[in-house]
Amino acid sequence: MKSKVLALILLCGAASLGAKVKLPALVGDNMILQQQTEVKLWGTAAPEAEVRVTPSWNGQTMTCRADKDGGWTLAVETPAAGYTPYEITFDDGEKTTLTNVLIGEVWLASGQSTSTGTRRRLWSRILRF
Repeated sequence: MKSKVLALILLCGAASLGAKVKLPALVGDNMILQQQTEVKLWGTAAPEAEVRVTPSWNGQTMTCRADKDGGWTLAVETPAAGYTPYEITFDDGEKTTLTNVLIGEVWLASGQSTSTGTRRRLWSRILRF
């Protein structure tokens, strides 16, 4: 019985070695990429695997090789902003396709260091007007 369980565990582990490209949470369906720039895409694949990336806006396939730990990075040129949804296909032998990728302006914003007041203080200021 123990040998069957061990064989099952080893089989599952071997199946995960050939797993398809994995992408970070920031890279996924419904994302927006900065227009007219070089955008870096990254993820993991099987160690030493060849990863092919094909964005639908130009149809050109770019290739890179994963390192010994499976990490890979690739730079992609993006077109001008528009309302057309695109796709990006990642392929290391098993395809992964991102859909509804838009190109436009990407802005990151954060609060000011002086915005640490409490709600009570905020409401008191509002009510004084």
